Amino acid sequence: MRRLCLATAVALAASGLLAACSVGQPGGPVTLTRSAVRDGQTVSAWQYSAARGPVLLEVWGSPTGQPPAAFARTLADVMPSPPFHQRARWTLDPAQAGDPDNRIVLMFGSPVAARGAVPCDDPRAVPVAQGMPDGTAIQMTFCSGDSAMGETRITGPAVDGPADPLLHEMLRRGLGKVVPPRATEFDDGKRLMDRRCLFPFC
Repeated sequence: MRRLCLATAVALAASGLLAACSVGQPGGPVTLTRSAVRDGQTVSAWQYSAARGPVLLEVWGSPTGQPPAAFARTLADVMPSPPFHQRARWTLDPAQAGDPDNRIVLMFGSPVAARGAVPCDDPRAVPVAQGMPDGTAIQMTFCSGDSAMGETRITGPAVDGPADPLLHEMLRRGLGKVVPPRATEFDDGKRLMDRRCLFPFC
Protein backbone atom coordinates (compact mmCIF):
# COMPACT_ATOMS: atom_id res chain seq x y z
CA MET A 1 0.00 0.00 0.00
CA ARG A 2 2.85 2.36 0.89
CA ARG A 3 4.52 1.62 -2.47
CA LEU A 4 1.27 2.35 -4.28
CA CYS A 5 0.91 5.70 -2.52
CA LEU A 6 4.51 6.56 -3.33
CA ALA A 7 4.02 5.66 -6.99
CA THR A 8 0.86 7.76 -7.12
CA ALA A 9 2.64 10.72 -5.53
CA VAL A 10 5.50 10.45 -8.03
CA ALA A 11 3.05 10.28 -10.93
CA LEU A 12 1.15 13.32 -9.69
CA ALA A 13 4.36 15.26 -9.16
CA ALA A 14 5.54 14.37 -12.67
CA SER A 15 2.24 15.44 -14.22
CA GLY A 16 2.40 18.70 -12.29
CA LEU A 17 5.93 19.28 -13.52
CA LEU A 18 4.90 18.65 -17.10
CA ALA A 19 1.95 21.01 -16.73
CA ALA A 20 4.23 23.69 -15.33
CA CYS A 21 6.63 23.25 -18.24
CA SER A 22 3.76 23.73 -20.70
CA VAL A 23 3.11 27.28 -19.48
CA GLY A 24 4.45 29.69 -22.06
CA GLN A 25 4.71 26.96 -24.70
CA PRO A 26 2.45 26.31 -27.72
CA GLY A 27 -0.24 23.86 -26.65
CA GLY A 28 -0.26 25.01 -23.03
CA PRO A 29 -2.66 27.47 -21.40
CA VAL A 30 -3.01 30.93 -22.91
CA THR A 31 0.06 32.82 -21.69
CA LEU A 32 1.52 36.24 -22.42
CA THR A 33 5.26 36.56 -21.85
CA ARG A 34 8.07 39.11 -22.22
CA SER A 35 5.63 41.99 -22.64
CA ALA A 36 7.36 45.34 -23.11
CA VAL A 37 5.85 48.72 -23.95
CA ARG A 38 6.87 52.39 -24.06
CA ASP A 39 3.62 53.30 -22.32
CA GLY A 40 2.87 56.97 -23.00
CA GLN A 41 4.47 57.06 -26.45
CA THR A 42 2.63 53.90 -27.43
CA VAL A 43 -0.76 55.17 -26.26
CA SER A 44 -0.26 58.43 -28.16
CA ALA A 45 0.87 56.64 -31.33
CA TRP A 46 -2.12 54.29 -31.20
CA GLN A 47 -4.66 57.05 -30.64
CA TYR A 48 -3.16 59.08 -33.48
CA SER A 49 -3.24 56.15 -35.90
CA ALA A 50 -6.74 54.95 -35.01
CA ALA A 51 -8.13 58.48 -35.36
CA ARG A 52 -6.64 58.99 -38.85
CA GLY A 53 -8.23 55.95 -40.46
CA PRO A 54 -7.81 52.18 -40.72
CA VAL A 55 -4.87 50.78 -38.76
CA LEU A 56 -2.41 48.76 -40.80
CA LEU A 57 -2.26 45.05 -39.89
CA GLU A 58 0.63 42.86 -41.06
CA VAL A 59 0.07 39.12 -40.73
CA TRP A 60 2.91 36.68 -41.32
CA GLY A 61 2.22 32.95 -41.32
CA SER A 62 -0.96 31.11 -40.41
CA PRO A 63 -1.87 28.93 -37.40
CA THR A 64 -4.10 26.75 -39.59
CA GLY A 65 -3.79 25.00 -42.94
CA GLN A 66 -5.39 28.03 -44.56
CA PRO A 67 -2.98 29.89 -46.89
CA PRO A 68 -1.47 32.91 -45.11
CA ALA A 69 -2.94 35.47 -47.53
CA ALA A 70 -6.48 34.13 -47.15
CA PHE A 71 -6.07 33.81 -43.38
CA ALA A 72 -4.88 37.42 -43.14
CA ARG A 73 -7.84 38.74 -45.16
CA THR A 74 -10.34 37.00 -42.92
CA LEU A 75 -8.50 37.98 -39.74
CA ALA A 76 -8.50 41.66 -40.69
CA ASP A 77 -12.32 41.55 -40.75
CA VAL A 78 -12.63 40.12 -37.23
CA MET A 79 -9.51 41.50 -35.52
CA PRO A 80 -10.36 42.89 -32.07
CA SER A 81 -9.31 46.31 -30.79
CA PRO A 82 -7.16 47.14 -27.77
CA PRO A 83 -9.39 47.15 -24.67
CA PHE A 84 -10.46 50.58 -23.35
CA HIS A 85 -9.62 52.30 -26.65
CA GLN A 86 -11.84 53.37 -29.53
CA ARG A 87 -12.81 50.59 -31.90
CA ALA A 88 -10.22 50.18 -34.62
CA ARG A 89 -10.77 49.62 -38.30
CA TRP A 90 -8.12 47.37 -39.84
CA THR A 91 -6.58 47.13 -43.29
CA LEU A 92 -3.90 44.98 -44.90
CA ASP A 93 -3.21 47.64 -47.54
CA PRO A 94 -0.65 50.32 -46.58
CA ALA A 95 -2.22 52.68 -49.11
CA GLN A 96 -5.54 52.49 -47.24
CA ALA A 97 -4.05 52.98 -43.77
CA GLY A 98 -4.44 56.33 -42.07
CA ASP A 99 -0.86 56.15 -40.81
CA PRO A 100 1.05 53.24 -42.40
CA ASP A 101 4.16 53.82 -40.26
CA ASN A 102 2.28 52.78 -37.12
CA ARG A 103 1.05 49.21 -37.49
CA ILE A 104 0.39 45.95 -35.66
CA VAL A 105 2.57 43.06 -36.82
CA LEU A 106 1.52 39.47 -36.08
CA MET A 107 3.93 36.59 -36.64
CA PHE A 108 2.53 33.08 -36.21
CA GLY A 109 5.08 30.46 -35.24
CA SER A 110 8.07 32.78 -35.36
CA PRO A 111 11.18 31.91 -33.28
CA VAL A 112 11.38 33.21 -29.73
CA ALA A 113 14.35 35.35 -30.77
CA ALA A 114 12.24 37.29 -33.31
CA ARG A 115 11.50 40.20 -31.03
CA GLY A 116 12.35 43.86 -30.50
CA ALA A 117 12.88 45.71 -33.76
CA VAL A 118 13.14 42.51 -35.84
CA PRO A 119 9.40 42.25 -36.74
CA CYS A 120 9.39 45.95 -37.65
CA ASP A 121 12.66 46.12 -39.56
CA ASP A 122 12.84 42.94 -41.66
CA PRO A 123 9.83 40.64 -41.14
CA ARG A 124 10.40 38.79 -44.40
CA ALA A 125 13.62 37.35 -42.97
CA VAL A 126 11.77 35.71 -40.05
CA PRO A 127 10.58 32.10 -40.52
CA VAL A 128 6.91 31.62 -39.69
CA ALA A 129 4.49 28.69 -39.63
CA GLN A 130 1.73 27.58 -41.94
CA GLY A 131 -0.33 25.35 -39.71
CA MET A 132 0.21 24.92 -35.96
CA PRO A 133 -1.74 21.77 -34.98
CA ASP A 134 0.11 21.34 -31.66
CA GLY A 135 -0.51 24.83 -30.32
CA THR A 136 -0.36 28.50 -31.19
CA ALA A 137 2.51 30.97 -30.78
CA ILE A 138 2.16 34.61 -31.83
CA GLN A 139 4.67 37.43 -31.75
CA MET A 140 2.61 40.64 -31.55
CA THR A 141 4.44 43.94 -32.09
CA PHE A 142 3.20 47.51 -32.37
CA CYS A 143 5.67 49.00 -34.84
CA SER A 144 6.39 52.65 -35.58
CA GLY A 145 8.64 52.68 -38.59
CA ASP A 146 11.42 50.22 -37.79
CA SER A 147 11.05 50.59 -34.01
CA ALA A 148 8.95 48.51 -31.62
CA MET A 149 6.58 50.60 -29.48
CA GLY A 150 5.28 47.53 -27.67
CA GLU A 151 5.42 43.76 -27.93
CA THR A 152 4.31 40.52 -26.35
CA ARG A 153 4.52 36.80 -27.12
CA ILE A 154 1.26 34.89 -26.90
CA THR A 155 1.09 31.11 -26.63
CA GLY A 156 -1.85 28.77 -26.20
CA PRO A 157 -3.81 25.85 -27.63
CA ALA A 158 -4.28 25.24 -31.33
CA VAL A 159 -7.03 27.27 -33.02
CA ASP A 160 -9.43 26.41 -35.83
CA GLY A 161 -9.23 29.63 -37.84
CA PRO A 162 -9.57 33.43 -37.82
CA ALA A 163 -13.07 33.31 -36.34
CA ASP A 164 -12.13 30.97 -33.47
CA PRO A 165 -13.19 32.67 -30.19
CA LEU A 166 -10.00 31.40 -28.55
CA LEU A 167 -7.84 33.20 -31.13
CA HIS A 168 -9.96 36.32 -30.72
CA GLU A 169 -9.38 36.24 -26.95
CA MET A 170 -5.64 35.66 -27.37
CA LEU A 171 -5.37 38.64 -29.71
CA ARG A 172 -7.52 40.85 -27.48
CA ARG A 173 -5.35 40.07 -24.47
CA GLY A 174 -2.22 40.68 -26.49
CA LEU A 175 -3.47 44.06 -27.69
CA GLY A 176 -4.25 44.96 -24.09
CA LYS A 177 -0.55 44.49 -23.30
CA VAL A 178 0.89 46.04 -26.45
CA VAL A 179 -1.37 49.12 -26.26
CA PRO A 180 -1.94 49.98 -22.57
CA PRO A 181 -5.29 51.47 -21.52
CA ARG A 182 -3.58 54.73 -20.54
CA ALA A 183 -0.20 56.37 -20.04
CA THR A 184 0.47 55.67 -16.38
CA GLU A 185 3.77 57.53 -16.24
CA PHE A 186 1.87 60.78 -16.63
CA ASP A 187 -0.16 60.16 -13.47
CA ASP A 188 0.19 62.88 -10.83
CA GLY A 189 0.38 60.38 -7.98
CA LYS A 190 2.67 57.38 -7.80
CA ARG A 191 1.48 53.94 -6.84
CA LEU A 192 2.24 53.05 -3.25
CA MET A 193 4.74 50.31 -4.11
CA ASP A 194 6.61 52.63 -6.50
CA ARG A 195 7.44 55.18 -3.84
CA ARG A 196 11.00 55.27 -2.56
CA CYS A 197 9.82 56.10 0.96
CA LEU A 198 6.60 56.38 2.90
CA PHE A 199 5.32 59.17 5.14
CA PRO A 200 6.39 59.92 7.89
CA PHE A 201 9.78 58.41 7.08
CA CYS A 202 10.62 60.84 4.26
